[in-house]
Amino acid sequence: MTGARGAGSGMGDADEPRGHLTTGELEVVLLDARGVRALFAELALETDVQGLRGKLGGDDAGAPSAATLGAARDALIGGRSGGVQVRYRHEEQDWSTTIAPAGDGFRAVRVRVTKVTPPR
Repeated sequence: MTGARGAGSGMGDADEPRGHLTTGELEVVLLDARGVRALFAELALETDVQGLRGKLGGDDAGAPSAATLGAARDALIGGRSGGVQVRYRHEEQDWSTTIAPAGDGFRAVRVRVTKVTPPR
């Protein structure tokens, strides 16, 4: 992810919940406000946004668009949002990125979703 201040690593097979979500890749990074702006620019320009969730001005975000991505970015940076999840397609893969305030910056968790199955 662009603008990362630090990075963590993904989960191993033993840590994966059984029957719900299997992930192919997981990335966790800490971002400053500049990194959040760069991340949202990448999402708007390089992906096909499928969904946007979060509290923006007290209302759930509606259909994804450049305007709602911009509002989500501004709400996060301005301290008016507790977090935003963006679901999108990139290079024929499904992804989900959650961005939330963390300390004096933001934590972004990006996961490639490879399979969703019902619990047993």
